[in-house]
Amino acid sequence: MPRADRISPGAVKLVQEPQIANFVTLMKDGSPQVTPVWIDAEPDGSHLIINTAKGRLKANNIERDPRVAISVVDSQNPYRTVVVRGTIEREATDGADAHIDRMAKKYLDKDSYPFRKVMAVADAGDRMPEKSTYFYPKPVSGLVIAQCDEILPGGPSEAR
Repeated sequence: MPRADRISPGAVKLVQEPQIANFVTLMKDGSPQVTPVWIDAEPDGSHLIINTAKGRLKANNIERDPRVAISVVDSQNPYRTVVVRGTIEREATDGADAHIDRMAKKYLDKDSYPFRKVMAVADAGDRMPEKSTYFYPKPVSGLVIAQCDEILPGGPSEAR
């Protein structure tokens, strides 16, 4: 598999579409925990962005162990994929609310994220801050990035 410090332009295009990503973090015992999430990418492919709230299981797992994996499979073409393993490079709260609003536009065609108050109530209020946190899993040298931007002749066996 190719190794790179960023994902390809075709992979960026896939991630910038309203596709659901599977985001893998590690539990205390080392077992994987998978969460379907909305995903975003920097235009240059240098970072993938996941938006979550502090106190969520994935956020807690990342604080303890920053190793993650992400896979995105095109909902219309299962052979068009992006798979990234890496570590969380940074966590940021500045701009997180604006980012989740952009994700709401992308995934729900809503101008603002409509579940802020509902989620705060479900999380017993004070556990969820008003600002979300978003993470940048950054591909680094030696990181395995597998991506297939189009169906290869012969189907999936040739895509491996």
